Amino acid sequence: VIRQNASKDLPKEMFNRIAYATTMTEYDSAMDELRMFKRELAVWVEENGPQHWAQSKFKKERWGKLNNNPIESWNNWMKKLHVMSIPWLVLGHLQKVGLKWDKRK
Repeated sequence: VIRQNASKDLPKEMFNRIAYATTMTEYDSAMDELRMFKRELAVWVEENGPQHWAQSKFKKERWGKLNNNPIESWNNWMKKLHVMSIPWLVLGHLQKVGLKWDKRK
């Protein structure tokens, strides 16, 4: 909901709501609010590729999958290789990295 005494931070808050909305309903609501506040800003958002930066526009879920603990992330990635000897563990790791690189091409 738009605050009566809009500060300079209000447009930033509105852009954040648009960018971080996880559903199209949230996105549409935030865009409607921005349109009521300043139509030119809403037009700017629509013309600047929200499908590249608004979470609700992503084709696949891209949130909730990060772990900020690098060791835990590595352990989760390498689960099936834990029981192997060091040379096989390294080989398995290299194969996983190679597959990841191939997917990114």
